[in-house]
Amino acid sequence: MSDWDLFGSLTRSYNQKAANIAKKLMEHYGAIKHTDIALQAIENLIEQLNKEKKNIDVDEIFSAIVHSYHIKNIQYPQRFDTYIAMQYLKKNEPKQKEVKTQNPQWFKQKISEVEKHLERIALVKLQLTKNLKELENQGEGQGHLWIEHGFLDPAQDTLQESLVQLRDIENRMIILKDTYLDHVN
Repeated sequence: MSDWDLFGSLTRSYNQKAANIAKKLMEHYGAIKHTDIALQAIENLIEQLNKEKKNIDVDEIFSAIVHSYHIKNIQYPQRFDTYIAMQYLKKNEPKQKEVKTQNPQWFKQKISEVEKHLERIALVKLQLTKNLKELENQGEGQGHLWIEHGFLDPAQDTLQESLVQLRDIENRMIILKDTYLDHVN
């Protein structure tokens, strides 16, 4: 059975992209039939995307529609909210900035901002390391008696995880700085 056969009983024909999305939605939600109102909403969304000259593939449109159904707590073949689907697609579209149009002064400013963040990260990393060392000393009996030992292991784990996350952020900031430096040079 072809995609077009699925719509044989409907009063009008739908474009192939809408048919493919409807078929995926039908399979995803386990629906046994399509409705004109749902299919029209799919076509309206596709037309709106075409007007905005957005070339978005079927899988992304499908995800946006599923998101819309999820937000409204409804399922296919009911009518989904095209506004929610469009917002989902806009939020997920890549931010396209023309890096080449930025002047070197802009990149130098960004490098300076990243360096300030790296300084703050270094301070926080130092404080986390210090706190971690203090907790390790507590566990060895070198610390204050007022800290309960059952608290030490979870606190150490939390500090260690925070330190790992901070190092990850630091690495990403260094990569960002290097990217800006590449554009200055």
